Amino acid sequence: MTADLRHPADDIEVRESKGEDTVFLGERLRAEDLAEIVAATGEKPVEALGRGFLASKPCWTVTWKGEPSAMFGVVPSEDVDFARLGRVWFLGSERVRVWGKSFCRFTALWLQEMGKDFDVLGCVVDARQIAHLRWLKSVGFRVVRVHNHYGKLGLPFIEMAVPTCDINPNGE
Repeated sequence: MTADLRHPADDIEVRESKGEDTVFLGERLRAEDLAEIVAATGEKPVEALGRGFLASKPCWTVTWKGEPSAMFGVVPSEDVDFARLGRVWFLGSERVRVWGKSFCRFTALWLQEMGKDFDVLGCVVDARQIAHLRWLKSVGFRVVRVHNHYGKLGLPFIEMAVPTCDINPNGE
């Protein structure tokens, strides 16, 4: 991992997550991330972050000016026989919006880093999250299938995946 991944901009640092990050960030998630959690699992934000924190190998926290602003990770999946599949996730606060273009550049590089132990990275995204879907496509993810009635609320979600060799580090 290069130093740039840990410090992609002057005010941004990426470090291994701590348990207390789940509580701090759970009280500050973006509205769209809250809506996706409710639709998918019905969990409280701190529960969803805690589950991701415990299951990810490892889990990372992005700080902006020293304050936890996002968490992300990759969870090894055991439900695929033909490839090593990692399920990626990212939940953030409103602070994510101030990162600008550096956000897209550094997250694409992090996807490459997280994908080193996997053949395929995948995720399931709330179909209402147009910006998230657009970004995932820009780094190489493709639609696998649409789940018309997914999760706790039975809303449409889109399953996406990318072979790790196809991740586009340039993003948008």
